Amino acid sequence: MDRLPFSVYLGWVLIATIINASIILYYNNWGLWGLSEMTWTSIILVAGAFIAIFFSLKNEDLIFPLVFIWAYAGIAVEQADVPLVKNTALLTAIKLSAFIIFRVFTRKR
Repeated sequence: MDRLPFSVYLGWVLIATIINASIILYYNNWGLWGLSEMTWTSIILVAGAFIAIFFSLKNEDLIFPLVFIWAYAGIAVEQADVPLVKNTALLTAIKLSAFIIFRVFTRKR
């Protein structure tokens, strides 16, 4: 149980870092390489999920990805009027949930 608060805190710090980096890029009028803001948001959501999976596998930590599921569910609800972002957040949260369930049942005891 000593890992629980650290995993949750680290997950939120990483999510906040991703959001802050996105805000800085937006504020500085980054060109987006010809992609729309919605496309970049989806790419960042998927990249965050890959980071969560990588961290979880490397550290045998199943709590860390739960923070991303929570954040992505909130994004899906908040961005209900933007189908690409909503669907990406929702599907990524579902895939992270499936990853956690798979790891729970396949982990060595």
